[in-house]
Amino acid sequence: VNFLTWPMNQIFSTAKRFYANSINKSYFAALQELNFIVPDEAYNSTISEEEIKIFYADYLNYLRALDLGKKINFKPEQAVTFCQEFLENKISTAKRTSLADAIGSFVVKNEEKLENGHSNVLLKDFPVLSETMGGFNTGRVTIVTANTGMGKTNYGVNILKAAINDNLNCLYVNMEMDTTDMTKRFLQSFCHLRSRDFEKSDYIQKINVIDNLKDSLSKNWITDGSTMSINEITQMVSEIKRTQPLHFVIVDYDQKIVMDGSGIKEEWQSVKRAVEMLEAISKKENVHVLMFAQTNDENDGVPIASRRSMQPASAVIQLFKDGDDTLLKFIKNRHGPTNLKIKLNYEPAQSLISEVGLKVDVLPEIKRFGSFKKRIDIHG
Repeated sequence: VNFLTWPMNQIFSTAKRFYANSINKSYFAALQELNFIVPDEAYNSTISEEEIKIFYADYLNYLRALDLGKKINFKPEQAVTFCQEFLENKISTAKRTSLADAIGSFVVKNEEKLENGHSNVLLKDFPVLSETMGGFNTGRVTIVTANTGMGKTNYGVNILKAAINDNLNCLYVNMEMDTTDMTKRFLQSFCHLRSRDFEKSDYIQKINVIDNLKDSLSKNWITDGSTMSINEITQMVSEIKRTQPLHFVIVDYDQKIVMDGSGIKEEWQSVKRAVEMLEAISKKENVHVLMFAQTNDENDGVPIASRRSMQPASAVIQLFKDGDDTLLKFIKNRHGPTNLKIKLNYEPAQSLISEVGLKVDVLPEIKRFGSFKKRIDIHG
């Protein structure tokens, strides 16, 4: 919202005050300051910046319409001019593009993706997951949830490894482990090593297999384990994009993101806002954001901090144990089915995670709408 382009009069000042008062407050707090009637359902309902923009746009257009009426009453002979000015300057938070222009832009962008081999981003090491979620395509956020100690970081390291194998560049926003431990995890996965192998002098020979990847590895990045604000993450993504291509941003994990200067106190609000901003990053910088989140058995795969954080995500996937099996299941999937479970091979000692394939359950026949039908649920 560019306040500098607004006329400096009382109507616009009122709109600006409402907008400023609304950010990080409830409807009640903002509206009470302006002596508006507050509907019961608005009590304590904190809204996102995007939601405020939508509300604000409607409110500002309402104020402008009142101003239009005053102008027409004062100078009716200029009614046509006033109305035309109103229509030309109507406030909106969305950009309008003709379908012809949209198709032309799509073709240009898609041709670039085809030329670079990234039209539909499929990781060869995770083919079932890639196909099921419609690709790790840019402009999307995927959330992977797991119980504490389930192996979120190991899974992230293996996604990083898979991306490198497919000549894709990543930024791993590591906010838990120091760089040494994170690097060790990566080497374990990439070179099939156990932790104790690094205590032997011949480990150097074993990691020499990555010598031919030096150029590729120099274009992939990990952070040092410090917590980061969403603005710091955004800036780092933009800095990398200025000098090289970047396809993946892996964020480990949601509750570690600092929402500095936002005035948000509740954790669920902070996490929801963080995911909204990560979605904005994914679209602005044309990357795929993969974010990890804590869950527990009571939440059934939903992030502990905020169920609402799932809204901007294109896919939400839970990493969990079922007896001796390690599985992925879809909680949400905009671009594919949600009744799938993907069986994984997990070797924690080597930080290795790979796909085994789909787990298929055939349920008994059920009677539905007067006829018998066999229902087959394909789980992963």
